Amino acid sequence: NAELEGAVTNGIARYRPWVVLIVDDDKDNIAVAEQFLLYLGSTVYVAGNGKIGLDLLEEIEPTFILLDLSMPIMH
Repeated sequence: NAELEGAVTNGIARYRPWVVLIVDDDKDNIAVAEQFLLYLGSTVYVAGNGKIGLDLLEEIEPTFILLDLSMPIMH
């Protein structure tokens, strides 16, 4: 998509490399976000539940976190 290519070359790319933590239990959501972030050159970590996400935060310092607000195990 030309619009995405333009964004990558005209601004978004200058903020790389991102380290992103995706915390979600929906494999489709993870796949879409992970593909896009990898395309941008990000390092991506995935946690399938909130506990794993919290454990990963002890090991990595993500640039940002994509978080599903309704997670199993954390209720």
